Amino acid sequence: MVRGRVELRRIEDKASRQVCFSKRRGGLMKKARELAVLCDAEVGLVVFSAKGKLYEFSSPSSMDKIIAHYRQFSHAERIVQGTKGFACPRTKDELLEFSQRSLDKSNIAQLSFDELNQVESELDGALTQTIARKTQVMMDMIAELQEKGEKLLEKRRVLQSYLNMERQDEHGGDGIGVSSSNNGGGGDECGECSGGNAIPHRDVPRLPRWGTQVQPLPFLLLDT
Repeated sequence: MVRGRVELRRIEDKASRQVCFSKRRGGLMKKARELAVLCDAEVGLVVFSAKGKLYEFSSPSSMDKIIAHYRQFSHAERIVQGTKGFACPRTKDELLEFSQRSLDKSNIAQLSFDELNQVESELDGALTQTIARKTQVMMDMIAELQEKGEKLLEKRRVLQSYLNMERQDEHGGDGIGVSSSNNGGGGDECGECSGGNAIPHRDVPRLPRWGTQVQPLPFLLLDT
């Protein structure tokens, strides 16, 4: 048979609770000692009983050295280091289930002081994880917007360069020039109509510039 999950809650019987505390404390001290020996780690363990009695373990350094080493870390570094090894809910469903279970009034009313501290620590860890994830999502959104902005600026530079080239071509061909031929006399004459019936040249209207309103061309009146 598969063993079901046992819900952790405060032991009501005082004697049973004291026996459980002694066994669990001994096992915790043993695990701390094994961690220090096997992994050559500095381990400091502090336990207060329900009556306020102190139990501690430190290895290989003294507790004072471990506490001094702990205080060398800044507050931000302690939060990051604690979050990495914190057993808090990972997924959205686990977080919702944990929050509902922890914030249930019936459960909170039955929790002891130590259990309330544990719930508070778990909620702080979940909140820290949530804030870190939210910050990461916001940073990703900002980076994506910056990338889109750079692409739009590049398109704007290309369009501006194209418009500048169009304007240069426009200014280079504003008017239509009238070519003339010199027949020795130095006058401007029509090649086929030289003589008394020559038609004098009229001013040729220029083409309108780009973007200006087109006006109707005037009639060319011929001298009779």
